[in-house]
Amino acid sequence: MTLNQLFQSLISYIPATNMNMRKAYQPDEIIPGVQYDIFSNTAKKNVAVFSIDNQGRLFYFSVEDEVLKRSNFTLKRDELIYKASHFVKTFYPEIYKDCKLASFFEIGNTYTVHFAYQDDQLHLFLPETGVTLFLTKSGEISAVISFHDKNTNIHYPDVMISAEAAKKQYLHHIEPELLIAPMDTYYIKDDGKFRLVYSIIERAIYIPAGEEKAYVQKDAIKQIPLHKPKKVKTNLHDIIGLKNYKLMKKKQTKKKRIEVWSALPNVIQKKTDFDMDEIDSCLMKLCFDKQNRLLQITSEETPPKVMSKSIGVEQAEEIAYRLLFHLYPKAHNQLIRIDDEVEMEDVYCFDFRWQYNNVRISHDIISIDVGKYSGRICSFNHQPLSKQRYEHVNTTPTLSKQTVKQIYADYVQMELRWFQDEESDYKLVYAPTFPKLAGVIRMIDAHTAQIFQTKKTELFF
Repeated sequence: MTLNQLFQSLISYIPATNMNMRKAYQPDEIIPGVQYDIFSNTAKKNVAVFSIDNQGRLFYFSVEDEVLKRSNFTLKRDELIYKASHFVKTFYPEIYKDCKLASFFEIGNTYTVHFAYQDDQLHLFLPETGVTLFLTKSGEISAVISFHDKNTNIHYPDVMISAEAAKKQYLHHIEPELLIAPMDTYYIKDDGKFRLVYSIIERAIYIPAGEEKAYVQKDAIKQIPLHKPKKVKTNLHDIIGLKNYKLMKKKQTKKKRIEVWSALPNVIQKKTDFDMDEIDSCLMKLCFDKQNRLLQITSEETPPKVMSKSIGVEQAEEIAYRLLFHLYPKAHNQLIRIDDEVEMEDVYCFDFRWQYNNVRISHDIISIDVGKYSGRICSFNHQPLSKQRYEHVNTTPTLSKQTVKQIYADYVQMELRWFQDEESDYKLVYAPTFPKLAGVIRMIDAHTAQIFQTKKTELFF
């Protein structure tokens, strides 16, 4: 198929008119291959993008979300698979011939269909092979990702452990964590209420099918003791580093107030951007709620022109604690600090979780970033939860951790799968599955033993 033939075939899947293609002016670094934009002269904008490999084969295809026609009509499973299969037959005849349907599931308003190769001995699907298609509920193709080269580095273990032995290993590394969490739309059956639950922490996501040891993650939640700073300043502006900044503008709404401060007030444009998620050079933005509580800080850490030594994590920690205890004087009784071991180039990151009766609240998070060179607060974020939402929760569990592990063990089974390591070699592993359930167990009610599941969304790429 020539490039023009490819283009002519693709535009039949785009709900737009008067289209042409051109080589991408600003190609996306994430997308592999040579990229082309599909432009609608009628709409006067890009409506899709696609890329090809060095053999002219379609690598990637995506239609702009705003171009897709949203419909309340939902096709049946077989109809969606047929549409996906027809696309594969048109653009990937070899994949259509040799691959089989590996998975079909729903993510939000999108259905995902994946066709993959299988190994010759066990006939298990191989990750990062074949093609994955994303479809709207009405059957429009929204995106396609392909994997043309079939990796043949497949390693079969000399001695294979049983599924029962793998399950025993897997359960040994399961850790139920007590927390207060809302059962929201993330779960299959949700009511939005906060509950005391055990969250299932997997320290070994899979178990090698051979005799090698399983990779066990460190503690998912590593707590660091809080300590009060030596000095707590009373002026918020001094704490966050606004000494050399000038207030340029304010924006007041019914629920929030945004302040924009500048280190270079003479070169500020007349139109000030109040987008709190947008980082602007030389600006510091502060957002407060109607009770004048600080919700967010957005700023940029500019490394010095002449590279100097960073302030160090201990001094940065002291600066973060000054802000924390200024805003929450009883922080040492109300919060726990989490070490997520995230290393950033220009800032030190500090994360905290709110507690109620010494139980962590899953959705109440405080994050503070301190500039490595300036010592300023470059980022602060806290969207506080109303205490009324969770104060009804009985924080003394009825079920023990051991009981919860047994409930989990009664549902989980281990199945063989191929896992692709960093060297792109395929290794045989056992992965957890829940054949009796519609989804995957994530939480178990600490009082009633009710199971909360998320949808099965295993991708093979």
